[in-house]
Amino acid sequence: MSTETPSLELAVQHSPKNPAAAYLFRPEEEILGEQLHVRVGGSFVWPPLRYLAGRRGNLPKRAVFVAGGVGIK
Repeated sequence: MSTETPSLELAVQHSPKNPAAAYLFRPEEEILGEQLHVRVGGSFVWPPLRYLAGRRGNLPKRAVFVAGGVGIK
């Protein structure tokens, strides 16, 4: 059993006119400890299909997901 607290790391371009990005650039004391809702678009399956198809093995302990969108350069 892991004692590590689940976390999510984001890399967000400073975009004051984008409401979601602007929210994340507020002072730390205004957003630390607040609940963040994350939405996945498109097609996404976790764990990877090979784990669901009977070839289980060990699930990764960490995963890195890269997403693109408006402002990604």
